[in-house]
Amino acid sequence: MIRRKYFTLEYLNERILSFPYQYTDKLDKPHKIPQTFAVKKSIGGNGHENATLLRLLPFIIGNAVPEDDGAWTVLMDLKEVVELSLCSEFTEESIQYLQSKIQDHREMMKEASRFQTPS
Repeated sequence: MIRRKYFTLEYLNERILSFPYQYTDKLDKPHKIPQTFAVKKSIGGNGHENATLLRLLPFIIGNAVPEDDGAWTVLMDLKEVVELSLCSEFTEESIQYLQSKIQDHREMMKEASRFQTPS
């Protein structure tokens, strides 16, 4: 999304740092994305911080991204998979649904990667 110029890394980091985190999100507040994230292929942070970032991303930068953007769709699908994975209780049906969502997400990732523009 940065490559597509929807926003800059500086804008994203400013939004992450200035977001009004509440309750447990304050404990798991995400860190700035490092300048080297593309080279390292990692945004850093721990699992709790990254789950918080993913869950709140629509509120942090959603207004800057076109709804029909393929990368955004993949990211929002990942958000759903992560949220399902972090449930405190599972039923046989929820496990089957999660398996289906993971499989769908993998296919979506494969499809999206075919259309990626080089850096």
